[in-house]
Amino acid sequence: MRVSALLLGGVLVLGGVGCMKRVPAKRPPDAPVPAKVPVLNVRSLGTPSALIDPPPEPATDKMPFDLPLGKGYGIEGSWKGPNQVKGTTKFERIGDFTLKKADNVDVDPKEVAETLEKWIASSGVQSTQSSGAGTLQRSMDYGTPRTLGSIAYSIRPDAAAKEVTFHIEVREQPR
Repeated sequence: MRVSALLLGGVLVLGGVGCMKRVPAKRPPDAPVPAKVPVLNVRSLGTPSALIDPPPEPATDKMPFDLPLGKGYGIEGSWKGPNQVKGTTKFERIGDFTLKKADNVDVDPKEVAETLEKWIASSGVQSTQSSGAGTLQRSMDYGTPRTLGSIAYSIRPDAAAKEVTFHIEVREQPR
């Protein structure tokens, strides 16, 4: 009886071993390939604002940012852009500028802020939200008929100096 019990137990164990077939887990599906955003021209926004895509200006004595003539301003610096923000339909235009006066007189940063405010207002954008108006640092969200955007600037130093610098960032995207 003992031998038959051992034999029966062995058959059951061997039969059970054969039933323990391992099935590998299913592989998760591959992540979808993100849609590629094509490289676009700023005109793809439809009607971009003059802040991000200024219209060509005829040859005149006009200063950048409509700085007043006859005050001896000299401006150095440049814009980078408008450039498409990689992988998006957004565009940005960033600039760093330095103002000096030809007669080496101090430049008033408050006058620079007023000039930038007039320049922004002349672009025709409609402000939707703003902070820092009347100060040397400002940000503003705006809209045009087909785009939404933002502009921010900061002016340094905060007191009159021989040289005043300002940094501007403009970003815009389709509505």
